[in-house]
Amino acid sequence: MDKVAVIEDDRPTSNQLCGWIRATRPHMQIDQWFDRDSAEAALTRERYDLVVLDIELGRERHAGVAIINTINKLHQGTPVLVVSAMPAAIYRSIMKALDAWDYLQ
Repeated sequence: MDKVAVIEDDRPTSNQLCGWIRATRPHMQIDQWFDRDSAEAALTRERYDLVVLDIELGRERHAGVAIINTINKLHQGTPVLVVSAMPAAIYRSIMKALDAWDYLQ
């Protein structure tokens, strides 16, 4: 994997996720996006080897679901790792149905 997109509206959380990735894979290019529009625009231009995203982006409670649909339409097979504070009991099965790689709470 050479290119990762981190889509998380909370900047400290986004920076922490990027830091963890850089600590284990310093050669990776990591792009950060903080809202749905910017993320979807990037996904139409770029192909990522991994997408790490939150479900709730700002005021859009299910923005991550829409982004997963965009990924599946444009780049089917791209691994998606969902990282969210939303209850796993509710979202884990939904994310699996959308072919998300995993859901971490």
